Amino acid sequence: MVQALYTTRKDSGIEGVSLIDVQEGNSWNEDDFWNEIRGYVGPATRAYGFDFSQVRHCSSSDLADLLKFRKQAMMNSATVALIVPEENMKDVLNITRLDRLFRVYDTPEPFLCDARKRRD
Repeated sequence: MVQALYTTRKDSGIEGVSLIDVQEGNSWNEDDFWNEIRGYVGPATRAYGFDFSQVRHCSSSDLADLLKFRKQAMMNSATVALIVPEENMKDVLNITRLDRLFRVYDTPEPFLCDARKRRD
């Protein structure tokens, strides 16, 4: 059994914007996170926000999955942001320099506000 991340897609209330809730759990398969998130990429979505509010730990393979997701999303001209209120998670993003690749927000509201502005 390994620590794994699971997701739930939430209604952002904005057309073309996906807000994805990320949670911790356990799994027998290390690839569950990737298998879930790769299904979210689509041509109609122009912005993705991964809400890590309930996550205290993220493995290196989870970070690699986010990078793969970002690459696929960018092929569809979409942006990917991370909502990370936890300081430990922000430190991981800073140490790995992923905070330079992803826009990082403390809460979902600023992400949604920016996504709405880009749409208009």
